[in-house]
Amino acid sequence: MTNPIKPLLSVFLFAFTANGAMAAQVDLPRFPSLSPDGATVVFSWRGDLWRAPALGGEATRLTSNPSAESRSAFTPDGARIVFESDREGLKNLWSMKPDGSDLKQLTELDAGFLLTSVGVLDGRTVAFIESTLEGDLYRSPRPFVVPIDGGTPLRLHDAFGGGAAASTDGSKVLFERGGSGWSRRGYNGPDNRNVWLYDPAAKTFAQLTKYDGNDGMPRFVSADEFVYISDRGTGAMNLHRAKLGAAVDSGKRLTDFTADDIHGVAVSGDGKVAVFGVLGDLWRLDLVKEGATAEKLAFTAADDGQLDREFKQVGRSVSDAALSPDGKTMAFIADGDVFVRATEDKSPTRRVTEGEARERDLCWSADGLTLYFASDRDGSDSIYGATVTETRAEARTRGKGVKAEEPAKTDAPAKAEATTKPAEAAPAPAPAADTTSKPEEKAAEPKKDEAKKDEPRKDEKKKDPKLNPERWADALLFEVKAVTSGPDNDRRPVASPDGGALLFTRNLGDLARVDLATGEVTMLREGWDDELEYVYSPDGSMIAIAESDQDFNKDIWLLAADGSRAPVNITRHPDNDGRPRFSADGKMLAFLSERTYEESDVWVVMLDRDLEGYTPRDLDQYFKDGAEAAKKRKPLEPKQAEPAPADAAKDAVKTDEVKTAESKPAESKSDEAKSDGAKQGEAKKDEAKKAETKKPAFDGLELDDAYLRVRRVTSIPGDEGNLEISPAGDRIYFTGADGKEPALFSVKYDGSEQKKLAAAIGVAGMSLTGDRLFGVNSGQGVTVGTAGDLKTVDISAISEVVVARRNIQKLDEVSRIMGGRFYVSPEEKKLDWPALTSRHRDLAARARTSDEFDFVANMFIGHLDASHLGVRSPEAGGG
Repeated sequence: MTNPIKPLLSVFLFAFTANGAMAAQVDLPRFPSLSPDGATVVFSWRGDLWRAPALGGEATRLTSNPSAESRSAFTPDGARIVFESDREGLKNLWSMKPDGSDLKQLTELDAGFLLTSVGVLDGRTVAFIESTLEGDLYRSPRPFVVPIDGGTPLRLHDAFGGGAAASTDGSKVLFERGGSGWSRRGYNGPDNRNVWLYDPAAKTFAQLTKYDGNDGMPRFVSADEFVYISDRGTGAMNLHRAKLGAAVDSGKRLTDFTADDIHGVAVSGDGKVAVFGVLGDLWRLDLVKEGATAEKLAFTAADDGQLDREFKQVGRSVSDAALSPDGKTMAFIADGDVFVRATEDKSPTRRVTEGEARERDLCWSADGLTLYFASDRDGSDSIYGATVTETRAEARTRGKGVKAEEPAKTDAPAKAEATTKPAEAAPAPAPAADTTSKPEEKAAEPKKDEAKKDEPRKDEKKKDPKLNPERWADALLFEVKAVTSGPDNDRRPVASPDGGALLFTRNLGDLARVDLATGEVTMLREGWDDELEYVYSPDGSMIAIAESDQDFNKDIWLLAADGSRAPVNITRHPDNDGRPRFSADGKMLAFLSERTYEESDVWVVMLDRDLEGYTPRDLDQYFKDGAEAAKKRKPLEPKQAEPAPADAAKDAVKTDEVKTAESKPAESKSDEAKSDGAKQGEAKKDEAKKAETKKPAFDGLELDDAYLRVRRVTSIPGDEGNLEISPAGDRIYFTGADGKEPALFSVKYDGSEQKKLAAAIGVAGMSLTGDRLFGVNSGQGVTVGTAGDLKTVDISAISEVVVARRNIQKLDEVSRIMGGRFYVSPEEKKLDWPALTSRHRDLAARARTSDEFDFVANMFIGHLDASHLGVRSPEAGGG
């Protein structure tokens, strides 16, 4: 497991500012800009702009607000600083004096852009930006200019491009063409960048570089010379210098970085100094002195430490929800942690997990005693199970030191509920039995006959009070244990109906099963589809999976849960099928399919072909019987705990005899006669009863032609989704378009009686009896009745996040995903992936804003040199 503490050591290096305040090392400065005389540098750090001497030293904060301030540039006279800020919600241009005063907004744009420089054009001072403001079909920005006093951006010229910077007199403008991302290392291809020159008076263009890699970020250093960055010669981005009138690609390299790339180049107005970023530091280069070498700069700044920790109200951050089998408790994932609360109104929220690890993929056991989820707390994704170790009622009883003759009342108010920690160190709970007794009943001496009647039989085990799933609704403390562990990445647990196993995906898309009694993992189906879908049939005999083949076509297959039958392709169609759902008796299967107009519709297939021959009256009765049976569905009865080792030794002979009896022919009775007749007879009856109720996989189903019997149920324009089927199989629930708004619908199995129930929600499942759907809506857990009544099951909790540790966790997740799933492994790319991970993990620990983390993460994965890769935090703003 990665040690999250060690990388933090480089973050908390403190000194003191000139006024005696605590100061911190500026550890991730970005986007430098230089004053015209080269004496002052402005950079972005922790979301604000800071000013410091260009030789290093103490930095002064220029902006201070929760927004993201990133790129900046001085005006040619040094009187103002133009910068990007999203302080009004959307990123726009602002300006201020060099001391941070006289703030002015220059633009009111609703499209993304980048500030590239400030200069003179046609005798007036303007800011140069690159943007897709005009919505061209060609996906490339154009250069625009914005007057320094504000106004509408105007196109610089008719060509595509960006990175524009003007000469001192404004007679020439350098810019770049091409769109390969700067974080993508070693790119060579048709989207590479090259430097061009534009003459505004003559409206002519000249190409200055023709390298098949990336050349860009050009800046004038004199009327006929410029610098730019390029990876030619070293494989890393370095600073190069060239003359305008010289031959194409005839410049020289000024720096010699090899491991990391230059980014964010700034040149002083007099052309004497350049400052640029290299990974997490700023460097300075004298452009006048021949053969000068770059020097790393060091800055300190006043730090109040408020960005080191975040406190989040997570009530509107729910990403997953799961209703317990008894319907009395709802579990949630919010901001990467697990929470639970009773569905009863005004119930308190309880935290199950805490920390920077990311939890997801909720799943209840069939008996409701265990809540399963995936977590990366051990450095890879693994499956964990949480159980209740103490309820609030038990805590009140324990806290009062209750004696048998003086039982505690159970309606006393709970104490210190909000500060109780989750469960690893929880004390053993007091027995729950005493809390249900009344004092007056305890005081009376029971009659001998009554006492004898209430005594348990010698062969009857006393039920463990912990085997009560309703304890979750009153839960206070929890125990979390690993179900799987190791370097493999295990996700998306699905509990078996008999409570004995979990299905889960391993690594790229292998379907595996873990035996919960032994911990043994069995590989059921190897695959590569990380969007594999799977669900048990209600009797546990079958598994329906939706899996993409190597032509990226997804079909639905039925697998025997015990592996006794060959898998059967139920849908067999060249368009995608997914989200399989069984009726309670396993005779019907509903699913989504794109086979008509490439829009996802609801489809159904009778797995039991006999149903196809039912008359309408017979079908009505079948569904009516199914609905009545659904009302009686209950969670799996919790199993008594395994006997203690001493008791297990006593029972060993009997256990062996039962196993032997299962393997013998029915007519063999000789060994049974040698056993205790009464006990062995009862054991045999129990085993026979279990054998009768366990249906073989595919029993009575003729599936070879099932793909010919599928039937379309819905035809709403657009895509249907979030499908669930009622236990009886008579109605199907789904989301679809209601005009322009999405909504939740129900429809009969034959496509009739379609009706809108409520606004659309992200449906996570259906209650055991089929009376309510549950899921997530606008970041909150909700349930919806089959009549359409929507109920919010909200949570109230505050999460404390150590930002550095959370960023380490996020960076490690990026490393794990790309290291394990990238189509060409980092080893084949000849990258030292662990070393790269370590270096960028340290940088991630320094980041304090989403924008800073995204910058580090994208520099990291840029080493893979692949298209369509990127990291963007949901709340990221700015550059």
